[in-house]
Amino acid sequence: MSMFYEGEKGDVIIFENDGYALKKAWLVVPDAYSDKDIPDLRKLTEAQTKELIKRFTEKGGCEFVRIAEMNDNRGLYTVTAKEIEIDTDGDGKPDTTAKSDNQMVKTYFKGEYGGNFMVGLINNPDLTRESVAEYEAGLLSFQQWPTTAANGSTQNAKNTKNSKKKK
Repeated sequence: MSMFYEGEKGDVIIFENDGYALKKAWLVVPDAYSDKDIPDLRKLTEAQTKELIKRFTEKGGCEFVRIAEMNDNRGLYTVTAKEIEIDTDGDGKPDTTAKSDNQMVKTYFKGEYGGNFMVGLINNPDLTRESVAEYEAGLLSFQQWPTTAANGSTQNAKNTKNSKKKK
C-alpha cells in the first residue's frame, strides 16, 4: 500500500495491469483519515455538510464531492480532478495548473466496528462507466468483520456475542 500512500496500511486489489502499470484496481485503507478531517457523516448538520463538500472541492483536489447513502451508513464520495489550480506564492490566487494523467474515485466512511475507511478506484487512463458501476456495487456490499485476538476477545466489535465479557 505504501507505493500509493507513504506510510499507509491497507490492501490493493488488482483487476487489470500491464506489467507494473495498474489499469484497474481498488485501494482499501482502514485508517485513512482522522475524525477531525472527516467527522461522522451521519451526525452533520446541513451547514457542516456543505462546508465539508466545499473544503474537499476547493482544497482536496476533487471535481465531484457528494454525501452518499451506503445501506445504513453514509460516505463522502469523491472524484479527483484532472486539473487543479495551485496558488504557489500564497496570495490566494491560482498561479499555475497541475494536470493529472488519471482520475480516481474515493469514498470515505466509518466502519461498522471502527476505523475510518477509504475505498478507492484506480481506472487508467480514464474512469469508465462500467468500472464505476462495479465499484459502487462493491461499496454497497462492503462489510467489516470484527477481528479476534489470540486470547479469544473480539477487537473493535460492538454488541457482538464474541466480544469480551465483563466479569
